[in-house]
Amino acid sequence: MSANGVRKRHSLVVFLVLLGLGLATFLGYYFIYVPYFEAEPTSTQRTMILMDTVVDVRVDGGDSEELVERVFTVMDDLEGLLSRFISDSEISEINRRAGQWVKVSPITLEVIELGLKMGDLTGGVFDITIGAVLDLWGFGSSQYYVPSDEEIATVLASVDYTKVEVDKAQGQVRIPLGTVLDVGGIAKGYIIDIGTNILREADVERSIINA
Repeated sequence: MSANGVRKRHSLVVFLVLLGLGLATFLGYYFIYVPYFEAEPTSTQRTMILMDTVVDVRVDGGDSEELVERVFTVMDDLEGLLSRFISDSEISEINRRAGQWVKVSPITLEVIELGLKMGDLTGGVFDITIGAVLDLWGFGSSQYYVPSDEEIATVLASVDYTKVEVDKAQGQVRIPLGTVLDVGGIAKGYIIDIGTNILREADVERSIINA
Protein backbone atom coordinates (compact mmCIF):
# COMPACT_ATOMS: atom_id res chain seq x y z
CA MET A 1 0.00 0.00 0.00
CA SER A 2 1.32 3.43 -0.91
CA ALA A 3 2.14 6.09 1.68
CA ASN A 4 -0.83 8.10 0.48
CA GLY A 5 -3.16 5.14 1.04
CA VAL A 6 -1.82 4.61 4.56
CA ARG A 7 -2.43 8.25 5.43
CA LYS A 8 -6.01 8.05 4.13
CA ARG A 9 -6.68 4.88 6.08
CA HIS A 10 -5.20 6.42 9.24
CA SER A 11 -7.34 9.53 8.80
CA LEU A 12 -10.46 7.40 8.38
CA VAL A 13 -9.71 5.46 11.57
CA VAL A 14 -9.15 8.68 13.52
CA PHE A 15 -12.37 10.12 12.11
CA LEU A 16 -14.38 7.04 13.09
CA VAL A 17 -12.88 7.04 16.61
CA LEU A 18 -13.68 10.72 17.11
CA LEU A 19 -17.17 10.19 15.72
CA GLY A 20 -17.73 7.32 18.14
CA LEU A 21 -16.52 9.36 21.10
CA GLY A 22 -18.70 12.29 20.09
CA LEU A 23 -21.74 10.06 19.71
CA ALA A 24 -21.10 8.41 23.09
CA THR A 25 -20.77 11.82 24.75
CA PHE A 26 -23.99 13.04 23.18
CA LEU A 27 -25.96 9.94 24.15
CA GLY A 28 -24.59 10.05 27.69
CA TYR A 29 -25.60 13.68 28.07
CA TYR A 30 -29.03 13.09 26.55
CA PHE A 31 -29.97 10.03 28.59
CA ILE A 32 -28.28 10.89 31.90
CA TYR A 33 -27.80 14.61 32.42
CA VAL A 34 -30.84 15.99 30.60
CA PRO A 35 -33.37 13.92 32.62
CA TYR A 36 -31.52 14.85 35.81
CA PHE A 37 -31.76 18.60 35.20
CA GLU A 38 -35.27 18.49 33.76
CA ALA A 39 -36.73 16.41 36.61
CA GLU A 40 -38.62 18.42 39.19
CA PRO A 41 -38.16 16.80 42.62
CA THR A 42 -41.33 16.43 44.67
CA SER A 43 -41.12 18.67 47.71
CA THR A 44 -43.65 19.40 50.44
CA GLN A 45 -43.30 21.89 53.28
CA ARG A 46 -45.82 22.67 56.00
CA THR A 47 -45.88 24.63 59.25
CA MET A 48 -48.05 24.14 62.35
CA ILE A 49 -48.16 25.29 65.96
CA LEU A 50 -47.66 22.36 68.34
CA MET A 51 -47.15 22.69 72.11
CA ASP A 52 -46.97 26.49 71.62
CA THR A 53 -44.01 25.98 69.28
CA VAL A 54 -43.73 26.67 65.55
CA VAL A 55 -42.98 23.34 63.87
CA ASP A 56 -41.87 23.27 60.24
CA VAL A 57 -41.58 19.99 58.30
CA ARG A 58 -40.08 19.67 54.83
CA VAL A 59 -39.73 16.46 52.82
CA ASP A 60 -38.08 16.08 49.40
CA GLY A 61 -38.73 13.11 47.15
CA GLY A 62 -41.02 10.13 47.44
CA ASP A 63 -44.59 10.60 48.61
CA SER A 64 -43.63 13.83 50.36
CA GLU A 65 -47.14 15.23 50.77
CA GLU A 66 -48.49 12.04 52.31
CA LEU A 67 -45.46 11.72 54.58
CA VAL A 68 -45.68 15.31 55.87
CA GLU A 69 -49.38 14.79 56.58
CA ARG A 70 -48.60 11.59 58.48
CA VAL A 71 -45.90 13.26 60.57
CA PHE A 72 -48.17 16.13 61.58
CA THR A 73 -51.07 13.79 62.31
CA VAL A 74 -48.93 11.73 64.69
CA MET A 75 -47.46 14.80 66.40
CA ASP A 76 -50.89 16.41 66.73
CA ASP A 77 -52.25 13.23 68.34
CA LEU A 78 -49.36 13.23 70.81
CA GLU A 79 -50.04 16.85 71.73
CA GLY A 80 -53.64 15.81 72.35
CA LEU A 81 -52.38 13.41 75.00
CA LEU A 82 -49.67 15.50 76.61
CA SER A 83 -50.71 19.17 76.63
CA ARG A 84 -52.32 20.41 79.83
CA PHE A 85 -53.88 23.24 77.81
CA ILE A 86 -56.06 20.76 75.89
CA SER A 87 -59.05 20.03 78.09
CA ASP A 88 -59.48 16.38 77.14
CA SER A 89 -55.79 15.45 77.24
CA GLU A 90 -54.59 12.81 79.67
CA ILE A 91 -52.42 15.37 81.47
CA SER A 92 -55.48 17.58 81.99
CA GLU A 93 -57.36 14.57 83.35
CA ILE A 94 -54.57 13.89 85.84
CA ASN A 95 -54.68 17.52 86.98
CA ARG A 96 -58.47 17.52 87.32
CA ARG A 97 -58.38 14.37 89.40
CA ALA A 98 -55.46 15.34 91.63
CA GLY A 99 -55.35 13.03 94.63
CA GLN A 100 -56.79 10.11 92.64
CA TRP A 101 -55.21 7.39 90.53
CA VAL A 102 -55.72 8.07 86.82
CA LYS A 103 -55.20 5.42 84.16
CA VAL A 104 -53.21 6.73 81.18
CA SER A 105 -51.79 5.51 77.88
CA PRO A 106 -48.29 3.96 77.68
CA ILE A 107 -47.06 7.10 75.89
CA THR A 108 -48.21 9.45 78.64
CA LEU A 109 -46.76 7.13 81.25
CA GLU A 110 -43.43 7.05 79.40
CA VAL A 111 -43.23 10.85 79.13
CA ILE A 112 -44.07 11.30 82.82
CA GLU A 113 -41.40 8.77 83.77
CA LEU A 114 -38.89 10.59 81.55
CA GLY A 115 -39.81 13.84 83.29
CA LEU A 116 -39.30 12.29 86.72
CA LYS A 117 -35.95 10.89 85.60
CA MET A 118 -34.89 14.36 84.43
CA GLY A 119 -35.91 15.66 87.84
CA ASP A 120 -33.54 13.17 89.46
CA LEU A 121 -30.72 13.94 87.02
CA THR A 122 -31.01 17.71 87.59
CA GLY A 123 -31.55 17.54 91.33
CA GLY A 124 -35.04 18.99 90.94
CA VAL A 125 -34.06 21.89 88.68
CA PHE A 126 -36.30 20.32 86.05
CA ASP A 127 -39.67 19.65 87.67
CA ILE A 128 -42.82 18.53 85.85
CA THR A 129 -45.00 19.72 88.76
CA ILE A 130 -44.18 23.37 87.96
CA GLY A 131 -47.63 23.99 86.44
CA ALA A 132 -49.03 26.10 89.29
CA VAL A 133 -46.04 28.45 89.15
CA LEU A 134 -46.42 28.85 85.39
CA ASP A 135 -50.10 29.65 85.89
CA LEU A 136 -49.20 32.26 88.52
CA TRP A 137 -47.04 34.09 85.97
CA GLY A 138 -49.75 33.79 83.32
CA PHE A 139 -47.87 31.48 80.96
CA GLY A 140 -50.23 29.70 78.61
CA SER A 141 -52.62 32.64 78.66
CA SER A 142 -52.57 36.23 77.49
CA GLN A 143 -52.80 37.58 81.04
CA TYR A 144 -49.17 37.80 82.12
CA TYR A 145 -48.46 38.82 85.68
CA VAL A 146 -45.43 39.42 87.88
CA PRO A 147 -46.24 37.82 91.24
CA SER A 148 -44.85 38.86 94.59
CA ASP A 149 -42.27 36.81 96.46
CA GLU A 150 -44.97 35.77 98.91
CA GLU A 151 -47.23 34.52 96.13
CA ILE A 152 -44.39 32.57 94.56
CA ALA A 153 -43.44 31.01 97.90
CA THR A 154 -47.03 29.92 98.48
CA VAL A 155 -47.36 28.24 95.09
CA LEU A 156 -43.91 26.63 95.29
CA ALA A 157 -45.25 24.51 98.13
CA SER A 158 -47.13 22.48 95.48
CA VAL A 159 -44.00 21.87 93.38
CA ASP A 160 -42.26 18.57 94.13
CA TYR A 161 -41.81 15.98 91.41
CA THR A 162 -40.87 13.32 93.98
CA LYS A 163 -44.50 13.25 95.13
CA VAL A 164 -45.77 12.11 91.74
CA GLU A 165 -46.74 8.44 92.01
CA VAL A 166 -46.50 6.07 89.07
CA ASP A 167 -47.98 2.57 89.04
CA LYS A 168 -46.38 1.16 85.93
CA ALA A 169 -47.99 -2.27 86.32
CA GLN A 170 -51.48 -0.76 86.30
CA GLY A 171 -50.61 2.07 83.91
CA GLN A 172 -51.77 4.82 86.24
CA VAL A 173 -50.54 8.05 87.81
CA ARG A 174 -51.47 10.07 90.90
CA ILE A 175 -50.46 13.59 91.90
CA PRO A 176 -51.11 15.33 95.24
CA LEU A 177 -54.01 17.75 95.68
CA GLY A 178 -52.97 21.25 94.62
CA THR A 179 -50.26 19.99 92.25
CA VAL A 180 -50.43 20.92 88.56
CA LEU A 181 -48.58 18.62 86.19
CA ASP A 182 -46.93 20.21 83.14
CA VAL A 183 -44.80 17.96 80.90
CA GLY A 184 -44.38 20.58 78.17
CA GLY A 185 -40.68 20.95 78.90
CA ILE A 186 -40.01 17.37 77.84
CA ALA A 187 -43.03 16.54 75.68
CA LYS A 188 -41.96 18.93 72.92
CA GLY A 189 -38.68 17.11 72.39
CA TYR A 190 -40.41 13.74 72.69
CA ILE A 191 -42.97 14.66 70.02
CA ILE A 192 -40.30 15.97 67.63
CA ASP A 193 -38.25 12.80 68.14
CA ILE A 194 -41.25 10.68 67.14
CA GLY A 195 -41.75 12.77 64.00
CA THR A 196 -38.04 12.55 63.19
CA ASN A 197 -38.10 8.76 63.52
CA ILE A 198 -40.96 8.56 61.01
CA LEU A 199 -38.91 10.55 58.49
CA ARG A 200 -35.78 8.48 59.10
CA GLU A 201 -37.64 5.27 58.38
CA ALA A 202 -39.17 6.66 55.18
CA ASP A 203 -37.47 6.31 51.80
CA VAL A 204 -37.04 9.99 50.93
CA GLU A 205 -34.18 12.03 49.49
CA ARG A 206 -34.09 14.69 52.22
CA SER A 207 -36.22 15.70 55.18
CA ILE A 208 -36.05 18.12 58.09
CA ILE A 209 -38.08 19.12 61.13
CA ASN A 210 -37.41 22.60 62.47
CA ALA A 211 -38.96 23.37 65.84
